[in-house]
Amino acid sequence: SHFANKEELFKSCIAGKVQLYDLRVDASAHDSLESGLAAFADGFLRLISDPQAVEMWRLMVNGADVHRNVAAMFHETGPEESLASMTRFLERHRDRLDTDDFEAASRTFLALVADCYHTRILLGIMDGVDEETRRAHVKRVTEQFVRLFGAAS
Repeated sequence: SHFANKEELFKSCIAGKVQLYDLRVDASAHDSLESGLAAFADGFLRLISDPQAVEMWRLMVNGADVHRNVAAMFHETGPEESLASMTRFLERHRDRLDTDDFEAASRTFLALVADCYHTRILLGIMDGVDEETRRAHVKRVTEQFVRLFGAAS
C-alpha cells in the first residue's frame, strides 16, 4: 500500500480532484491576474459539475454529524486549501488590487464564481454547468472581481 492509513488515501483522493481541475492557482503559470482568476473559476465550475465530486459533497454533508473528522478533513484538503491558494495568488498580485484583506477578497471571488450553481447542483436541480454558460460566467465574474477590487491606475 502507498498510503499509511485511510485518512491519507482520502486526502489524496480529494487533492487529486482539486489538482485535476486546477484549483491550486500558481502565479508562475498565469501571466496576469485575470488569467489566474479565469482559470480558477473555470476549474471550480468544472469541479462542481463533476458527478464524482458532487457525490462526495453530498456524502460529506449527509455524514457530517456522525463523521465530523472526515468532513473536516474533506473541507481542509479541498475547499480550504483552494481558498488558501487563491489568497496566495491574490497576494502576489497585490499591486493590481485595492485591498489589504486578500483572504476576504478570495472568499468574495469564490462566492461570485459559485453563484447559485453549486447549491442547485448539490440539490439535484441541475446536473452541471454547460460549457457555454461556464465560459460566459467565468468572463463575467472575472471582470466583476477586477472592477470590485482593482486598484486605480
